[in-house]
Amino acid sequence: MEQGTTEDRSLRKWYLVQTIVILAGTVFAWYTVVTDFLRFYHYEGTLFKVRDCVVPNPVVTPCFYGALAFILALALSIQVLRKEENRTTIQRYLTWLLGAGTLFAAGNFTLTMVRYVQSNATGESFIACSGIPAATPLTTPCFFGLIFYAAAFMVALSIIRKRKLAADATQLPTMPLPKKTSAQP
Repeated sequence: MEQGTTEDRSLRKWYLVQTIVILAGTVFAWYTVVTDFLRFYHYEGTLFKVRDCVVPNPVVTPCFYGALAFILALALSIQVLRKEENRTTIQRYLTWLLGAGTLFAAGNFTLTMVRYVQSNATGESFIACSGIPAATPLTTPCFFGLIFYAAAFMVALSIIRKRKLAADATQLPTMPLPKKTSAQP
């Protein structure tokens, strides 16, 4: 795609929105992970213990892996925003990554919901994925991670759809005019 084309200008704002959503998800995810690491270090005095811990080591929580995927998604999104060459291919990879991240977050949130229902049934307090009590699964990092991934995935799908529509519009088939027959005036 040539720089400055109508398609490029119309999609540029979508690339920017995509990058902003992914950046927000990345900031949230890493804020959560760093907070979890600080909490873990406060209780355990080390970052290298993974068994018999008061709170789980963040390295073994889904938040950590979701945060890593957000970093990769942010790098890809910035490439899509800044580079002209291979933009379509990178966007496709990014969309797949965001789809996988959404499924990963949805799976973790589902497990959180199951643990919440089980804790209510037994009368125990609900412990969220970070190892701290939570009032409801809707206040856990898993839920907010799911929201950020789903929003970024929807934007990425919109970009792919808009690119496809723009490509289809430039390749409209021409239809031949019907031939006149002798019975027509």
